[in-house]
Amino acid sequence: IYVEKGTVFNDPKVDVIDSSETNLINNLVIDGYVDVNTSGTYKLKYSITNSVGVTLSTERTVIVMGLDDISINFDKDFTSGNVEVSIGVLSNLFSYVELPDGSLSYDKITTTYVPENGLYRINVHGSNGDIQTRDFYVGTIDRVSPSGSCDGYYKDGKSYVTVYANDDYSGVSYISFGDQSFYQSNIVIDREYSNPEFIIYDGAGNGTSVSCTLTNKNSVASSNYVRCVDSTIYKGNTYSLSASQKKKIAAMAYNEDNYSNAGLRAVISHMANLYEYQVWSGTIKSSTSFYDYITSTTWYSAGTRKRAYDDKKMAKVLSMIDDILGKGNRTLPLFVNNFDLFPNDIVNAVNVSNYKQGVTLYDNIYGAKNHKFWCFSLNSRNNSGNLYGYSSDGYRNYVSK
Repeated sequence: IYVEKGTVFNDPKVDVIDSSETNLINNLVIDGYVDVNTSGTYKLKYSITNSVGVTLSTERTVIVMGLDDISINFDKDFTSGNVEVSIGVLSNLFSYVELPDGSLSYDKITTTYVPENGLYRINVHGSNGDIQTRDFYVGTIDRVSPSGSCDGYYKDGKSYVTVYANDDYSGVSYISFGDQSFYQSNIVIDREYSNPEFIIYDGAGNGTSVSCTLTNKNSVASSNYVRCVDSTIYKGNTYSLSASQKKKIAAMAYNEDNYSNAGLRAVISHMANLYEYQVWSGTIKSSTSFYDYITSTTWYSAGTRKRAYDDKKMAKVLSMIDDILGKGNRTLPLFVNNFDLFPNDIVNAVNVSNYKQGVTLYDNIYGAKNHKFWCFSLNSRNNSGNLYGYSSDGYRNYVSK
């Protein structure tokens, strides 16, 4: 039973039925009390015993409430979004509640949202003219991304990195690299990387990408061999994509190379190169859009095309798409349409110096046989350029034209 505070509580008691006795109600014993002037939950216990000594009992819950019985609930965890606040007033005297933004709600249970940290106030109005005011403080909104940097080295097939992460409000939560999550600053990765990229996440889910150039602590390579550097930028056509299309492209690129900054940029560059090469060669019509071609008719696997977008894992790829597809800043020469990542070959070899540019023949794990190792550059023979790829005499002849 719900009783309005300050009113009279008339106990309805209980009914008693016995097959052989009457007037047992006179034996009813009531334990407990109800204070109608104090909000709260009260228990009344009713017991009765018949002539042969059988006792039965039951309980009634009486809830005394008034306009001043107001519940304000919200999640106390850190968030980068607005905070949802639930306001409840069960009193029958309730008329409406004035919310922090000045709007009115006539529902006893109301949901509102606050956009910033701070002190907020609600006013609950009663049908009797009473007004109850409640203040509440929200301090869990963090929209500022963490900051950080990293350094380290690679040696003997592993990378040793220290990530320096800082967040002044919700604190650093974890650091991600590809599909891996780390909860300490000193990170060891079972593969050599020259330019790894990490994402630092704070307690509210904000992420910041940091990358660093790692020092090679393997034995010094012979001067007869070449180590490529990912430094050349090739200006290409630009493409305008919607937000949903960017997410689709990001998911596909991540599925192709989910572990390195240079690899992801090379994949996105190659998407544009591949499309343009097909248009130039007449394989497809120019009326076929870049997005339709890449997401439906290219060599990218069905698994890649169906890859779901994941905000935390793929957020860094969106900025690459804006730079490479939106601004035309590619890391592969234009029209390169023969491309691979060499996951277990040149890129991640323990000693890259074992490969001699333009001389060394190698096979990759995708089945390509007897390819020569070339650094991508404008003449395909430079020591600079993107190390992701192989080329052929046909490609070099095409570039020379």
